Amino acid sequence: MPTEIFQLSVPMPLLFLLLLLPSFSYSNFTCEVFKVASNLEVNCEKQGLKVLPPNVPADTAILHLGQNPLVNFSTAFVASLTHLTQLHLDHCQLANLQADETLPMLKTLILSHNHLKSLPSLGRALPKLTILDVSFNQLTRLSSGTLVNLSQLEQLYLHDNQLETLPPELLSPTRKLKQLNLSNNKLEELPPGLLNGLHALDTLYLQQNNLSTIPKGFFKKLVLDFTFLHDNPWECNCEILSFSHWLKYNRGNVYLWKKGQDHRAMTPSVDSVKCRLSKLSPYHNSNHPSSYHNPNHPSPHNSPARPSSNSSLYHCRLHHLSPNHPSPYHNPNHPSPYHNPNHPSPYHNPNHLSTHNSPTHSSSNSSPYHCS
Repeated sequence: MPTEIFQLSVPMPLLFLLLLLPSFSYSNFTCEVFKVASNLEVNCEKQGLKVLPPNVPADTAILHLGQNPLVNFSTAFVASLTHLTQLHLDHCQLANLQADETLPMLKTLILSHNHLKSLPSLGRALPKLTILDVSFNQLTRLSSGTLVNLSQLEQLYLHDNQLETLPPELLSPTRKLKQLNLSNNKLEELPPGLLNGLHALDTLYLQQNNLSTIPKGFFKKLVLDFTFLHDNPWECNCEILSFSHWLKYNRGNVYLWKKGQDHRAMTPSVDSVKCRLSKLSPYHNSNHPSSYHNPNHPSPHNSPARPSSNSSLYHCRLHHLSPNHPSPYHNPNHPSPYHNPNHPSPYHNPNHLSTHNSPTHSSSNSSPYHCS
């Protein structure tokens, strides 16, 4: 009996689709691989990864792992990638970072938009790091050794965290630092000497903190091309005078930051640095209203106008009495009735008799407003 041969006919379109289905031996994710100049770039973003994929090429130079729920990460995970120069770990829900193994060629580390509350010491593991971005995390403090041995660091982004204080020696190892972003934290004070030795620094972001004053000589001889200082509760008092003088000589380098705009295209705005009147200011004495700006008692003297409660810190230097700081109240080239031995007080000036009941001006030795 002849043997019958049965043939199963499969339509060509269906066969084509079957060939496209991934093999069970393949992973359920894919990473894009690019060749950029002579560097191999691998993009594994948005793959739902909880661990590093096992098939990353050994000669990878740029690795994107962003937007994966990694939660924990150690430099040991990528220690075999000896050519790695850039590592992007943004939006990875990172709560823990360990620097266990050395990445000898890594220059850029992006850790933004994670849940990090602290950082390990990074210098040993990342000796050639030039860019470190830890913005948009939950950092509350940094140890003094966090940046030790990061002598090549040029850009440091710590903005949009919850930092309240900084160790005085935090930046000491980073002598090549050019850009420092500390904006939108909870900093209430800056340690004296924080910027000491940072002669390459040209851009400083300090806006949107809780700073009311800056230590005397904080900037020293630093010439910063771009400085952002607005949206802080600066107090206009004696402690701020040296800072006010610094603003005077650097007014062309103080800017108002605008989202989405390159800072190099911005226009200087020194008046963006607003100060509020200290309760110790003679203009803010509730028991003795000032006659300098009283609509009911106009002053006959050519005195500076009373500053508003939220005036430019740049002009704060006009509102203090100090023989050691340039002021219209004590300018030897422009005698003022405030320090005129023939006319001790504008309220007792025989040439300008005052008819209203104004407070007697205190002597320089007893006045709480005297800055020395």
